[in-house]
Amino acid sequence: MTDDVLSSLARWEATVAYRHDFGSVEVPMLLRELSDHHDRIECGPQWDTVVRIEIRRVNHIEGPTLTIEQAKKI
Repeated sequence: MTDDVLSSLARWEATVAYRHDFGSVEVPMLLRELSDHHDRIECGPQWDTVVRIEIRRVNHIEGPTLTIEQAKKI
């Protein structure tokens, strides 16, 4: 799957910071399902080199301003 296709299907964007000899390197990852992150981490560099993982929601279906109270009414 190309990045262009994945970017339109992705619901999550993760950034993983890995420790290198020359400092921290951030690797962006687009994910369709949050569970896809597990495989990407397992197949990547040794997980003890992970400094930080940040995950953000992207491509909101109901809108970027949807609140928990509004979602309960859907």
